[in-house]
Amino acid sequence: MMQRIIKACIFDVDGTIAETEGIHLQAFNEAFKEFKIAWNWSKPTYKALLEIAGSENRIRYFNSKTKSNFSNDLIRELVKQKTKIYQEKLLNKSFYVRPGVFELVDALKKRKIKIGVATSTSMDNAMKLFSLIWGNEAQKLFSVISTPKLNVHNKPAPDLYNIALQDLKVRPENVVAIEDSKIGLKSAKAASISTILAPSEFTRGDNFSDADLIVKNLLDPRVKKFLGLS
Repeated sequence: MMQRIIKACIFDVDGTIAETEGIHLQAFNEAFKEFKIAWNWSKPTYKALLEIAGSENRIRYFNSKTKSNFSNDLIRELVKQKTKIYQEKLLNKSFYVRPGVFELVDALKKRKIKIGVATSTSMDNAMKLFSLIWGNEAQKLFSVISTPKLNVHNKPAPDLYNIALQDLKVRPENVVAIEDSKIGLKSAKAASISTILAPSEFTRGDNFSDADLIVKNLLDPRVKKFLGLS
């Protein structure tokens, strides 16, 4: 059987490139406290909420579930404050890059395989994180960064990956996605992209049977083999 040619690798961000979901959780709870809202999401609660992509969507869902009747303006202000707190925590370096990320990115660069991103987080959040990880190199490291925008369905819909494919000018069969969550896996597979799944702190123990390869982290030698890098 002829080995397929990998022309691009598309990464998720939160939980995949870096363990940041815990920081998001802290930022949510601090924002709730500042607005004197009696919500304090536990880790199990937030793990369940990760089935919903996007900060505003999570708040809207919980607002509906608890019948809190928050206005759209209040929800937007909550998200704005949560984002501010999250980015401040990033500056304090209260996150860590997942094992194997640097090594894999370097290997992809050496082989001139395009590196893309498809993430449910905002462009501003993504670039803040990338600049702290890669410094000035972040601007030229990724060939495309696909983030939520108007009339684009968030994960688990395939939209973010389809946009990345279009911008990268590659076909799904020549791409591999790197994900850590069920909604990310569903999104990539809905775009017909083979997916490597490296569960994160908040997704360990979930069912990833649809993944093409499941690894503890990206240092697993099977990752490079799957990508044709070894």
